Amino acid sequence: IPHKLGHMDNKFTIGTSYRADEIENQLWHAVKRVRLEERAHALIHERSTALYVNEVFRFNKHFRIEVGGRYDYYIFDVDDLLPSDSTHANYSGFNYQTLFSPKLNMIYSVADRLQFFLNAGSGYHSNDARSSVQDSNNHQLPRAVGAEFGSLIHTGNRFVISAAVWWMDLENELVYVGDDGTTENRGSSRRIGIDLSMRLQITPWLFADADINVAKNIFID
Repeated sequence: IPHKLGHMDNKFTIGTSYRADEIENQLWHAVKRVRLEERAHALIHERSTALYVNEVFRFNKHFRIEVGGRYDYYIFDVDDLLPSDSTHANYSGFNYQTLFSPKLNMIYSVADRLQFFLNAGSGYHSNDARSSVQDSNNHQLPRAVGAEFGSLIHTGNRFVISAAVWWMDLENELVYVGDDGTTENRGSSRRIGIDLSMRLQITPWLFADADINVAKNIFID
């Protein structure tokens, strides 16, 4: 929705989304690809709904700020098909989790061919539905917080370079346990990195691109 705010030509966006996942999760003990016994078998029904808004403040032809927010609502429903015994804990359960995520983007265009940007905000990272339903008193999605600073450079009409340094913290780092087909929470984690992308339009029907990504990942706890 384009609209005026003082002398600024702003733009307001509002939207919603819905997603449904039906998952059959299995892990078998096998020898020479012959299945001998089930180690994990669960039916997972996952639903997610979101509402998001965004406002673009265009102060002039060089500088603009985007402010946004997103609200997510998840439902996790797990039906563990294996009986509980001394070697297997039952993961059946139901839970809902929500999260509000603010966003902020700042873009400054020095010229038509040179742009700098600073993006910051929070969201959520993926989780194991089986672990989500075990903690039925926890109704918040695991938060991810991050930021990046970079630039976009056009050299001529055919060559584009993008570079950025970034940082991201995850509230829970889930590590896969292959013997049991489950995950365990190892606490919070941090990632920092550098991204570099290049794209060359060789002809109207042929282009080449290259990407270099360097990241360091650590456990915080």
